[in-house]
Amino acid sequence: MRVPRLLFAGPVPKALLALAVTLAWLLVVIQPASADTIQFTGQGTNANGTCGQFEGSPPPPGGTQTWQFNLTNSAAGATMSATFSDGTSVTNIPANNHTPGGVSMWFITTAAGASVTSASATFTPSGTNSQFVVSHCTAGGTPPPSTTSPPSTTRPPVTTTPSAPTTTRPGVSPAAAARFFAATQAQRAALIAAGRAQAAAPVVAAPRTTG
Repeated sequence: MRVPRLLFAGPVPKALLALAVTLAWLLVVIQPASADTIQFTGQGTNANGTCGQFEGSPPPPGGTQTWQFNLTNSAAGATMSATFSDGTSVTNIPANNHTPGGVSMWFITTAAGASVTSASATFTPSGTNSQFVVSHCTAGGTPPPSTTSPPSTTRPPVTTTPSAPTTTRPGVSPAAAARFFAATQAQRAALIAAGRAQAAAPVVAAPRTTG
């Protein structure tokens, strides 16, 4: 029995092979890229972690400064965490801006002269060789809210026990008042006893005299 050559050669098998290759390529292309984390290694800062370049005049002592962090070759939705020497701390904050060219930007305000202690970004790459850098700093800005609560200055409520009203006259000590009260009670008891004794004594009529 002769097997038809249509099963092994001809235009139909070639079309099926091309379709299989196309499907495999689509699976690779449409597969979502996994998120990546990049650590800040000091690009754009001085050796001590302070800002390497200011746009305009640096802030005066006691003022504030705003850092611009840039992450290249990243898709939208990147987040950033960082800590600074002045106590400023941010955790997983979204980018303030994302350009069509794939650059995510963050603007973080700290005290003037602060340095970067640590920083990292979590993102989905939109290209290769992503760079996480400090672009520059500018004077001014409002620092992010603190993550630690200041100590409470509210005093606990004071509980007072009401005192019993006093009947002591001004200038009389409590001991003297107690002695006076005891003597008064004793005198009262004696008067009551005397009254009872007098009431119980028989009444004797006085003899009458006739003249």
